[in-house]
Amino acid sequence: MAGPEAADSAAASVPGTASSPFHQPQHPRLARFWLILRWTAVSLVCAWMALCTAVGPLYRANSSITSFRAHNWILLITFFAGYMGIVGIAVNISQAHSRIRGIWRCAQSYILDTVGPAAVRLCRDSGMMLRSTVRKVAVRLRAGRSAPDRNAAKTSAKDVERKPSGRKGKAKRIAGIAAQAIQHAAHLVRSNWRPWIVSHTRYSWQIACVLAVVWGIFFIFIPTVFSADAISQWSEVNRWAYFMQGGKPAYSESFNVADIYPIAHYLWPATSTYLTNQHNIVLTLFTGGTLELSNQWTGSKDWGLIIASGLQAVFALFCVSVTMARFFRFARPAYTYGRANAIEQRAPAGPWTRLIILAFFAFNPLPLFSISALTKSPVFAFAFLWWFGQWYEIFAAAPSVKISRRLTAGLFISSGAMLISAKYAVYIIAVQCILVLIASRARWRTWLIGLAIPLVIFQVGLNIAVGTGAIISGDPIESRGVQIQQIARTMKLAPLNISTETKNDLSPIFNLYAMGITYFPNDADKVKSSGTDSKIETYKWRTVTAKDMEKFNKAWLELGKRNPVIYYDAFMAKVYGYFDINDEPYTGAAYYIKTPQLDTQSQWLRYYFPQVRVFVQSSTDTVSSEPILGWLIHGNFYVIICLLLMCAEFILKRWKYLLRQFPLLMLMGVMVMSPANNFDRHMLPVAFVCLFILINFAYESRRHIARVRRALLM
Repeated sequence: MAGPEAADSAAASVPGTASSPFHQPQHPRLARFWLILRWTAVSLVCAWMALCTAVGPLYRANSSITSFRAHNWILLITFFAGYMGIVGIAVNISQAHSRIRGIWRCAQSYILDTVGPAAVRLCRDSGMMLRSTVRKVAVRLRAGRSAPDRNAAKTSAKDVERKPSGRKGKAKRIAGIAAQAIQHAAHLVRSNWRPWIVSHTRYSWQIACVLAVVWGIFFIFIPTVFSADAISQWSEVNRWAYFMQGGKPAYSESFNVADIYPIAHYLWPATSTYLTNQHNIVLTLFTGGTLELSNQWTGSKDWGLIIASGLQAVFALFCVSVTMARFFRFARPAYTYGRANAIEQRAPAGPWTRLIILAFFAFNPLPLFSISALTKSPVFAFAFLWWFGQWYEIFAAAPSVKISRRLTAGLFISSGAMLISAKYAVYIIAVQCILVLIASRARWRTWLIGLAIPLVIFQVGLNIAVGTGAIISGDPIESRGVQIQQIARTMKLAPLNISTETKNDLSPIFNLYAMGITYFPNDADKVKSSGTDSKIETYKWRTVTAKDMEKFNKAWLELGKRNPVIYYDAFMAKVYGYFDINDEPYTGAAYYIKTPQLDTQSQWLRYYFPQVRVFVQSSTDTVSSEPILGWLIHGNFYVIICLLLMCAEFILKRWKYLLRQFPLLMLMGVMVMSPANNFDRHMLPVAFVCLFILINFAYESRRHIARVRRALLM
């Protein structure tokens, strides 16, 4: 497969293009070496995704990599070839002299020459029949609306006044309105509907109106979606408010809310405090405070849940609509290259692009169920979508164009929203700030205001709150999901294959044999004693100390040297689902529609259209289990698409676009380090931006082709 160098060779021979992106390298052998190196890196990525797909059947059956057989090899080879083929096709069609596009045009010409005339006649006859049917229906409906009376001239004014106007007259009026609606729809179908779609989705407020109709219907029947996270946030605020009013709730001497998702007691300040950063302190104060006020004013948390979900839905509507408008505005390039002085222009996205993306955000369970889900991941996902769209607009502007204050302020606010909703946003924004300061130093003020300042404000404020004992910091055990799963699998399968020193180092931290009993390949929460379900204490959060935790990494490594196969199995069983297109989510989008907390923590919400929740959850699970249709509502499907697109951009050397999409790679790292396997909630940011990345890839490919052709004509 050839790289972009073949397409650039023509433009390189054009005078005056030495500084253009089509400049031919002076050392072809070195360029070929780097091309081979890039394809090697891409092949490793494709091999990783194919491997995850091949081992999926093994780990779903609780087996081991040692059981890798012929059918697993067939899956590995098939999916590797498929992924490499997709990348190769994407690279080829992005070049000016694409063989695939040439073959496609030849096939189109052949089809038009052979099948075309018959297809045209069939479409014409079908259209005539449709128009005739619509016309007849409209005429019949109109006839019932205004049938003329032959003796109308003889009817006196008095008789007219006596004309009946009951149900019959109402039915006639409805029939007339229906006739007009049918005629209007038929006229829209007959006419060119494409400009109508484009003109009615041009601005963010128009897109927001369309989404508000669909989301509003969903919100009417399911006004809130919540789980244990929201209840834990309320419990923290409730205990804190009681303490602030002079009460003395139990602290570390008894089990409390901070022990549901355990925070080691060595992290607790000596002075009593009841707020934690487990679910992010700002979200805890907002969600928990709303529920507490509702509980005090109305006697239940139900109205607080609805208000919090409604405000989140408004935020989601804003983020989605403004981002869609940005990408629709500059989504498809339209170039003029017939003249030497031709200029580059951009055209808005076409109607099909708009309809597909609108349908995704309106009807796909991933965004639809997230608009009112009171967990931290949806808030971060929508904020990330807004943040990502602003990156697109900034990089789409010419280097000489000054970034507006409005856009800079939006970048600042979206960065802040990301920081308050997810802990890993700190690392994403910090790394991205460093990269863009290196790559685009001319806009350092924008990066300073939009990225660095919110990061510093948030981190300094959080450190002060933790340092002064105002809140309890989160436990770092949350980010060690892979490590504790590996230890737990070892204690389940080979509990005696552990040295005395390693056992002595790990025993103050974990109940090792209890870890083996509670080990579950898809979820590390059971091993680290998290959750509201009845559980065996495995993580000794009450007695563990900071000094004990210092020995953790060394002991983990020593145990891995003795049990490498078990460690490998534990790692793959924990992460393969994020990159296996055939794997159903461990926790899907519909899980939060009806949770146990709805029945135990609500007063009247559990009786509000319960059959709708059951129907939505069951139907979504049914679609999710379908082999191909279910992929569309799985987060890992969009993770794989984004990885393949980034591989193609890596081959094409689109470094600016890869820089913008680098946070997606960090998010995939977060998925791997998270406690659960194939958790749809962790993949929401990637799923939300996937279609926009696809649009951007097509746009950049067209721009490259147009520039090469224009360079040849200059």
